[in-house]
Amino acid sequence: GNARAFKDLKNRPSVILRSVWDGDRVFQVSFRGESGSDAGGVFREGMQRIVEDLFMDYFDLFVPCPNNKHEINLNREKFIPNPTHSGSNLAMEMYEFVGKVMGASLRTNLALPFHFPSYVWKGIAGLEVGQDDLAEADSLFEKWLRDILECEEEMWEWSYGSEAEELLKWTCTGADGTVLTVKDDPGPVPFQKRREYVKKVIELRSEELKPAIDCIKRGMYLVVPERALNLYTWREVEVLVCGNPTFDMADWKNHTHYSGYSSDDDVIKTFWRVMESLTDEEKSMFVRFVWGRSRLPARGQAWTTNFHITKRGNVNALPQAHTCFNSLELPPYGSEKLLREKILLACHYGVVGILNT
Repeated sequence: GNARAFKDLKNRPSVILRSVWDGDRVFQVSFRGESGSDAGGVFREGMQRIVEDLFMDYFDLFVPCPNNKHEINLNREKFIPNPTHSGSNLAMEMYEFVGKVMGASLRTNLALPFHFPSYVWKGIAGLEVGQDDLAEADSLFEKWLRDILECEEEMWEWSYGSEAEELLKWTCTGADGTVLTVKDDPGPVPFQKRREYVKKVIELRSEELKPAIDCIKRGMYLVVPERALNLYTWREVEVLVCGNPTFDMADWKNHTHYSGYSSDDDVIKTFWRVMESLTDEEKSMFVRFVWGRSRLPARGQAWTTNFHITKRGNVNALPQAHTCFNSLELPPYGSEKLLREKILLACHYGVVGILNT
């Protein structure tokens, strides 16, 4: 898992993660108790698991953004660095390791899924965080700030001043609910300084994650030159590191080769109809099944290995995958219903381990 990978790699020269020696492999991976010759698929599966571990409940280096806790649907799946680790040297070393893995993902087109909201990506890109970015991760808090800005002067005392249930002071809550000092002033926030208060709060909420984000950034720069990253917007950096969370079906088909089938065969037409009908989560599971990764390269990025569909197997059997080669052995199933059932069953059964490498 993550701790073992961190222990094995933290003192190794960063050049190891900059060197792609076979397709998209940076090093070889083996799983205890599982057989599998690593020609690329085991490496991709290993890297995928390392990243997935980062966002598990038992590993609190990253925590769900406040929208998840408040059950607000916007970006509920996103995570932020855990602010409680800001004083931990070990945690800072691990954040730097995360940055190295992100850099390796970018250099090798692994498209590993780092689930961060915009204000983390903007921090990595060295850009200023705004109120809209805060809303993407903590919508309730951002709305509270907006209400402060929009409050009329005649209503201020009733809403935030001496007549309010709770006096607005120069403090705020952090991403983890702890109370942060906005300004060293024990008095209340007057109406005339409401804009200053909101501006300082947004800066503070960005600053509380800065130690972790700076370590992530430092780790990335050890693998990808800073001057190269500076050529891209934060959105482009996210796509370069993580791939596209949606699936460009036309680009996917353009990177597909066939053996025993042609693109005009009924089975292949049925296969693509089924793929187009799947949810993005199911498509992600399929890509994981055949290629050991959960996302495809973004349009314009190089594919280290094109997708290959081979006509092979009994119609009563499941399709077989070779993750090292992004390859699928697809039996000539006679109906769309059967093909869909077999594909989904293979994905659900095969996505958790190296079945066919």
